[in-house]
Amino acid sequence: MKKRIAAFVALFVCLLGAWIYIVTPSERAARAKVNQGVFDAIKKDSKWNMKSPMLYGYFFISEHEAPLKALRFILRICGHRFVDIWKDQKSEKYWLHVEKIQVQNLDSISTKDVRLKRLGEVMFLSEYDGWDVGPDLTKAEK
Repeated sequence: MKKRIAAFVALFVCLLGAWIYIVTPSERAARAKVNQGVFDAIKKDSKWNMKSPMLYGYFFISEHEAPLKALRFILRICGHRFVDIWKDQKSEKYWLHVEKIQVQNLDSISTKDVRLKRLGEVMFLSEYDGWDVGPDLTKAEK
């Protein structure tokens, strides 16, 4: 019986991982419509080289702190750096901010958006809020 339960749990985790990882072209295209404006504004209003590593911030919201702490752990395993968890005084909701230095383009950030939204859904009561980007200032410090 224990082996069957363990096999079921393993299968469930694999299917869940596949659901998070596999993004259809239509899902990616829907997110790309939203993200296109950000990329256009960066191209127009900044001198950033988006083909070089940039600092991307990713944000999640929850009514409870515990799911965000668990999500923080998972995202750290995936190479993201933890920045902060805080409680917004107006909304009474908790925010998680993580970041990662990487090169993204419209396709890759749109795919990541879908995956992070799903990951937030899996981490009960968490919602992926989106991303921001800026120059990698750690290069200037070296």
